[in-house]
Amino acid sequence: MAKQRMEGGKRREQIVWAALRLAADGLGNVTLKGVAEAIGVVPSALYRHFRNKESMMDAVIDLVGEKLMEKAREVGAGEPDALRALKGLAAFHARMFAMEPGLIRLVFSEESSVRYAERNQRVLLTMAMYRGLVESILRRGQAAGQVRGDVPAEDLVYMYIGALVPPAFLYMLSGGEFDMMERFERSWSLFEEMARPREGGGDA
Repeated sequence: MAKQRMEGGKRREQIVWAALRLAADGLGNVTLKGVAEAIGVVPSALYRHFRNKESMMDAVIDLVGEKLMEKAREVGAGEPDALRALKGLAAFHARMFAMEPGLIRLVFSEESSVRYAERNQRVLLTMAMYRGLVESILRRGQAAGQVRGDVPAEDLVYMYIGALVPPAFLYMLSGGEFDMMERFERSWSLFEEMARPREGGGDA
């Protein structure tokens, strides 16, 4: 029985990643038939795991959120320098956007933000949890003198996000032509320079 549950969990995750990859060409491209073909099963097999397409796309958000939270906790616990920890987390986040462009479409689509209020709330909750973990790393860095203390941590969080989200959005709008990773590296360098303690004791 335990083996069956494990296999079921693996199949569910396989379905979710397949749906996310199909979403790279637009959410309208995600169908139960298309996902089933992508993983080599009949469409009826998907109903063992999901009621419909919408529950499947909700599961995409949940899975991505779990991966981000897992990475945030990992770097927060494993890297003593706050800015190095955040760079590792931001790079993971940016690579996820680059490798899974369907994620960008899911987060920024009208379908997610307008038509499905519950999904919108799911995205907002995931983002709030992510911001909370980033803020906790920044506060730890401020306490250790690694991050400037004259700017509230909650404000630094949005500057951190600013190094990630605009490049991802432009990547989506350009159909993948915009060099998201190059822009991320440049934006991160500026964020890191801004977030480090000021020379001469200018921090509060």
